[in-house]
Amino acid sequence: MTSTKSSAQSKSPLWLWLPRILAGSILAMAAFNKLAGAPAAIALFRRLGMEPTGRLVVGVIEAGCVLLLLSPYAAVGGVVSSAVMTGALIAHVTKIGFTIHGDPTIMLAWTVVMGCSLLVAYVRRAELPFIGDTL
Repeated sequence: MTSTKSSAQSKSPLWLWLPRILAGSILAMAAFNKLAGAPAAIALFRRLGMEPTGRLVVGVIEAGCVLLLLSPYAAVGGVVSSAVMTGALIAHVTKIGFTIHGDPTIMLAWTVVMGCSLLVAYVRRAELPFIGDTL
């Protein structure tokens, strides 16, 4: 019987599930809040001038990141999640600020998701299309 997994996927360490699940769960909560129309998410995207379209698009992208991180395409999910977190950092630095309704934990969540996403992308970098073999 032949295996359908690539050699890079089969050698992926078991501990790598922890950062995948951690980043995925934080992104899932954020996506749910945006897609469900939580008042805090609406206020945040009004501040950015992107309500409602921007909120919904970002929510869908975050939900996609969750699916990628928890799938065999976790390396791509790590890269896309890192890009989403970079956009979030830019939004917070330029317009939103680092506390939302007096709650500074947004930066903790950003740090955890960004760190976990980069770790997943780095460890599974051989699976990345176009650039995986060169890293």
